[in-house]
Amino acid sequence: MKNIILALFICTLLLPFESIAQKDGNTRLSAGFALGRYGKFDHGNSFSNETNYPSFIIQVERPWIDQFTIGAYVGYSGQKHLLNKNIIGYAKHNYYRVGALVSYKLNELLRTIEINPGYDWDIYSTLRTGFSLENRDFKDYRYNSDIQPIIINDTDSRLLFDLGITVGCRYHILNDLSLFGELGYGTCGFVTVGACFWL
Repeated sequence: MKNIILALFICTLLLPFESIAQKDGNTRLSAGFALGRYGKFDHGNSFSNETNYPSFIIQVERPWIDQFTIGAYVGYSGQKHLLNKNIIGYAKHNYYRVGALVSYKLNELLRTIEINPGYDWDIYSTLRTGFSLENRDFKDYRYNSDIQPIIINDTDSRLLFDLGITVGCRYHILNDLSLFGELGYGTCGFVTVGACFWL
């Protein structure tokens, strides 16, 4: 059943991109990776023995009205925690994400207060909302009162609501290529860096 849910979820990820992405020079494709911990997807603490899987977000945007763009995103975040430093016992969390976004370009607003970012810089804020499919996998290796080993397994999935806002900037290095960095809550970490391509 879990594989069926995952397959349906992955198919759903592709639908928003097909309707948004068109090769007319106005569509922006961005891909970014989180630095450090994963914000709301972080289940660990400074004392845990954890492994962070590469966390990323891919999104497509098109002009909407005035300084606004709209789009869709997909992403992934995941961690694995060893239980009591036991190589057998662990807790895994994997998040498969999909949703919509709206961005507002802040350059004109900044110029009204006499801050000029320059032609090569885009300053923006983005609101994202959607869903995350969380797959949780728990396994522990323990002993009962007779000192016999017991393996405890627990696996389940649940659908979570996504909502987050970020502030970012893009630096244009070519006409159709720029680098970006974002700070905020709800991307794939508190700090995200990546590249943008115009299609």
